[in-house]
Amino acid sequence: MKDYLKEGKYVLFIGTPCQVSGLNHFLLQKYENLITIDIICHSVPSPKVWRYYLAEISRYNSVTNVQFRDKTNGWKNYSIKVNSDSKVLLHEGKNKNLYMRGFLEDLYTRPSCSDCPARNYTSGSDFTIGDFWGCEKYYSIAQFKKGCSIVLINTVNGKNLFINMKEKFYSVQIPYEQVEPYGLHKPLTSSSKPHYNREFFYKNIEVAKSIRFLIFRCIIVLELKRKMKTVMDKCYKYFNNGE
Repeated sequence: MKDYLKEGKYVLFIGTPCQVSGLNHFLLQKYENLITIDIICHSVPSPKVWRYYLAEISRYNSVTNVQFRDKTNGWKNYSIKVNSDSKVLLHEGKNKNLYMRGFLEDLYTRPSCSDCPARNYTSGSDFTIGDFWGCEKYYSIAQFKKGCSIVLINTVNGKNLFINMKEKFYSVQIPYEQVEPYGLHKPLTSSSKPHYNREFFYKNIEVAKSIRFLIFRCIIVLELKRKMKTVMDKCYKYFNNGE
């Protein structure tokens, strides 16, 4: 990439904020022909957990394609879909799929994501892109069945480029105050917090017969037990204190 930049070629780099930050720290200088885009990043899950999960669901089939946000059932009801050539090995909605639920609840988020140094617009990217969750607060959701994206312009270089290409797609400018304060994109400024069962999960990952069952146990069974204990403690306090 550095060679391409020195040769004067245009380079577009898209990645997580930490990847964009890593690239900028490596280059140690600004290149007018470099365009960087980072995503609104919730966190990055453990690749080890993903390998275990993929091996379990593929059952020795060769996985050829994975879609983490399949929109067959719409943008908000996205699914995870895994294919082996034309054969569908798995197609489950986000609320049903255990891997997706574990990821969204930060069960196996990398420790570095819990103290991310590249958040809060410090990566140096020209653009930040992501899903515009909550756009229905401002616009009719009917026109966004397959999704609505948000683009944040972070640099002068990014602004000039956006102006030159904005006729290529439909866009609406909105005040920044409509985005962050409402918690639509909390990952922009806040690091993810690890799930309270994360330590238990990793202590048992090597001995678990099923990675899916272990995820189920951590985010559903143990969570249910915790809630039941909370209720029982309140009941005990109520009857013993006469309140």
